[in-house]
Amino acid sequence: MAFERQMPDNLMVRDARLFGSVLERHRLEDPPSVHWARWAAAGIALVMIVSFCVTRHVSRKRASIKIAPSAAQVPSVAAPGATNAVAWRLPGQTSKPSDKAKTPPPAPSKPPSAAALQAKRWLDGAANRSREERILLERLAQAEREGNMRIAIDSIEQLRKRPTMADIDDALARRLGALNVDYILSGQPTLWTAEVELRGNDTPYLVARRYRTTVEAIRRLNNLAETHAFPLSMKKARVLEFPRASLVVRQKMHVADFTLNGKFFKRFYVSTSADTKPGAYPIGRGKGEGPLERFKALGLRFAPVDEAELRMFLAPGAQLTVSDL
Repeated sequence: MAFERQMPDNLMVRDARLFGSVLERHRLEDPPSVHWARWAAAGIALVMIVSFCVTRHVSRKRASIKIAPSAAQVPSVAAPGATNAVAWRLPGQTSKPSDKAKTPPPAPSKPPSAAALQAKRWLDGAANRSREERILLERLAQAEREGNMRIAIDSIEQLRKRPTMADIDDALARRLGALNVDYILSGQPTLWTAEVELRGNDTPYLVARRYRTTVEAIRRLNNLAETHAFPLSMKKARVLEFPRASLVVRQKMHVADFTLNGKFFKRFYVSTSADTKPGAYPIGRGKGEGPLERFKALGLRFAPVDEAELRMFLAPGAQLTVSDL
């Protein structure tokens, strides 16, 4: 009975009870010699049954156990920095799996702009400047490197207020002008732009007259392909606000400084001629009073790109002044 408790197989228990009942029935009917023969046969049969049950039970246990991988299937760990840290290899496999994960190559770094390189040169040569100037130059270099126009503009404006920066003031002024133009065309709010509601019959020409600006400025600020009409879906427009626009030409220096509302905006290079006479020449709407007509009459010559920008900024009411300095 103790052996039966160790073996949970029902077949062993059933067969043992069957042989027991058979032996009990013939025990009194047969002679002793027959009884001993039957007991021997029953013992042999019982041993065979027990052996069969034990073998069957062990086979079931082995089937339920997960077989550990062999040495040929042990994962090979890649070297540090490899893209695939663990690569399983099957027996006889010599090459790596074809579906190995691949790390994309790093994106090429964007080369620094000319303005960023110039700001870095200013910073590298600032050993003899004051601590405040070095901080401003470092701030400018970082802003140029990151493409932050607002911080770059503010840094240059503060640097130009310092008399000790006069040796690079012309370069600072030209860089500041380029930043100002890019800034107002970027769509970000600025000191010189405003967003206005459009009326039902508005055209770029009517909006330019109302806000004392130019049609070209309306077109460029709002990315318009045409200058005769606004898109039907457009409800607001960006305009330039500069009731006090002024261009001062300095003949001896061959520069023209443009200001909006009394604040420096951009410096242009200009060439003059014998027809260039000092004086004040307002920009108007009459014949010969437009910016291009004034330039031609005074013998002022600008680069084509600069001339296009001045046409955008010099609206009727702007002031053109020629100085003999």
